[in-house]
Amino acid sequence: MNRKILWIALLFVIGGFALAAYTLYSPGNVRFTPTEGEVRDYLVATQVEITPDEDSRQQRTYETTSRGVMRYHVDDAGDTIRLRVVPELLAITRDNDTLFASNDTGSRATQPIADLLRDGFKLTLDADGKSRIELVNKDKLDALGADMPDLTGDAFQTQVIDPMIAQSLPAKEGAEVSLDTYRGMQNVSVKVVRVDDDSLSLQITGSADTLDEGNPIVGQLSGLGLDARISDVRLQARVRVDRSSGWMESMAAVSDMRIQVRDRTANVRSLSYALHRDDLATGGYGDGLSGLFDNLPVAEDREYPIPQSPADTHPEPQTPPTDLELASRNPAFIAQDRRLTLALDMDSFDDIPFSSLELTDITLYDDQDQRLDIPLVFDTIDYDYESTTNSDGPALLFKLVSLGWDDPDLDRVARVEAQFAYTRPDAGEPQQLELGDEPSQLGAGDIRVTARPVPDEDNSWWVDLYTDSSAYYWLDGSTAQPDLQATTLAKAQGSWLTTPEEVALARVDQPMAWRQHLKVQADHTPAELALRHTRTDADKKVYTVSFKDYAARYSNRDLAPPQKKKITAAARTQMPAEGPIALDDIQTTDADKNRLRMVLPEGLVGACELSADAPAQAGHELVWQRRPAPKRYYGRQEDADTPGEQTWELATDDGIRTYFYGIEVETTLACTGTPRWQRTSIDSDKPWLIDLKAVTGRMPDPDQSAAAFFDSVRIVDADGNALRPMRKDAAPDQRLADWPEEAAEHSLGDYMYEDGIIRLWGSADQVLALKLGGEPNERRWNDKLEALP
Repeated sequence: MNRKILWIALLFVIGGFALAAYTLYSPGNVRFTPTEGEVRDYLVATQVEITPDEDSRQQRTYETTSRGVMRYHVDDAGDTIRLRVVPELLAITRDNDTLFASNDTGSRATQPIADLLRDGFKLTLDADGKSRIELVNKDKLDALGADMPDLTGDAFQTQVIDPMIAQSLPAKEGAEVSLDTYRGMQNVSVKVVRVDDDSLSLQITGSADTLDEGNPIVGQLSGLGLDARISDVRLQARVRVDRSSGWMESMAAVSDMRIQVRDRTANVRSLSYALHRDDLATGGYGDGLSGLFDNLPVAEDREYPIPQSPADTHPEPQTPPTDLELASRNPAFIAQDRRLTLALDMDSFDDIPFSSLELTDITLYDDQDQRLDIPLVFDTIDYDYESTTNSDGPALLFKLVSLGWDDPDLDRVARVEAQFAYTRPDAGEPQQLELGDEPSQLGAGDIRVTARPVPDEDNSWWVDLYTDSSAYYWLDGSTAQPDLQATTLAKAQGSWLTTPEEVALARVDQPMAWRQHLKVQADHTPAELALRHTRTDADKKVYTVSFKDYAARYSNRDLAPPQKKKITAAARTQMPAEGPIALDDIQTTDADKNRLRMVLPEGLVGACELSADAPAQAGHELVWQRRPAPKRYYGRQEDADTPGEQTWELATDDGIRTYFYGIEVETTLACTGTPRWQRTSIDSDKPWLIDLKAVTGRMPDPDQSAAAFFDSVRIVDADGNALRPMRKDAAPDQRLADWPEEAAEHSLGDYMYEDGIIRLWGSADQVLALKLGGEPNERRWNDKLEALP
């Protein structure tokens, strides 16, 4: 890795915070009053996009992202306030490649940077509002001198946000203060846009034609040997401040500028976040560390699929459940490297309403049931679309990451106790938004949807949706609207902010805020746009859930299996007809070709015994084996078995020889009763466990081939998929072969416990098994294979 590139990424990524961190000198009744010994944690994130001009040598957009946790320690709360700011977590990526991660410091390229940053910074706030930042380990800059001879400690000053927005702020809605300069940017305006009992909300706007040489970013680029000219700067930020202490609670800032370095010019756009949390390990959909960026809309124009006919519509929304019954959803945790994931099974993606569940408390325990002190930060809520943690459906995942620079040893975790809060939404009330010659609106304030005619364009409207967590509007996909088409827009009409940037700013005050902007077109005016208006319950339902180790879902048969694995999908699963199997028409064939074959009803050999009495050949016994399936591309059509039948052939016990000369063979097919396919429905609270004694009417021989036995037993789930049996030694890191290969190499005893029970990769609905009943039935055939002439 080019370390110089990494330093530049550091400056730009964290430098985005500098555009929202400033000192305001204005009298007012909200002052910054930290307490000595106080500790506050902030989630911080910045995303920077650098897009070179078309006439530059490079014509692509480069994206650099930083996420982290900064911990502020108040060492002195006197007239001069002194703080230590320690990065508890810091990760930087560029175009999805990791440049630096504080929790992965083994790389030779990143270790010197880790040594430099792990003890953090000293932040001094003078009584006049000026701030100074210096590295605690600034002496270690010398270790980087060979690679970065011009680098100084000043390069890191923009990595730390001032935790105060001002020495004092007016607590009056509408109050506005203008700053003459802000680090080289002129005309910065700070406006109080909302005041409540706990906080002030500020809107910050600024612009500058150019940034002079005294600007820190210009100076830092100059220190790296880059003669940069910065122009056309725009800034918009939203900040929420605690009224009682003056600490910043949350912040989002968007900046846009043009940078010219020698003959290259590029547009640089950044989105920055800072969010204070009392408990880093808790959170919901909109306020996790990765969720700060990942759970935002896409910034591009794209067609919105309005149903054009009833066949295109989605089902009517169902009323969400009042009780999610989380304890019955096979709660399991997965501890891997520095990440802890809590998994809850779902029957479908609508089973737990989207964004309705919040993690409110978490406690870790070791195998002695002693509480573990492992600092964590809530990262994001995700879905397991491929069912890698759920036996029969998707899974809802709450992901957390460990803090600190050392290995947290998450292998010590044996149990997780977590608390969740469920905010239940309703199914949504159908409403119609009028699209006419005049503007129209549904709702009010932060929860509204508006329509405005597009100037000089017939039958077209700008439609804007504004929502928060208590209620929201959304387009109704259950209603066909053949006369309407819609396009989701990358930004609101007339705004320089993209939709994700607009959402980010709105989430400073409301973590679940959402914005959507569309252009809607119709065949006529007036028209109507079908919407739904969803409200959420005022009261939250609280759950306390105990999560067991995901690995235990492999080793403990009483727990639901960790995932579903199929032998065949429903469309390819052949189920034999119920009833007895006749043996009278079975014959040996092909003796005239010096080989022996038999076509048997599928599954018969798993229930009965097929044996051969013949002289050994070159030390190998002769046995009956199922003929290998013909090659997919080279086998002849006539070689394929008829559905419901299997071809068996006589072979040496190593499977190599199938042609024999000058021997006589006696073949015996012995059944202890008449074989009969019989169906059994599974009605159990543990449908992944099947008692083979009950479904076959006997205790199966554990030494028999698994392939032969499971030919005589078909186990399917409610969708008709044939389920795969689970080996007793199954483990998370075990790689499974294809089922035919595995079954041929293992005995039934590798799957069946001593009490005759097997475990499945999934939940069974029905079992079709060959049972033997009545009098024993035995058939014999004698064949002579002629010698070579």
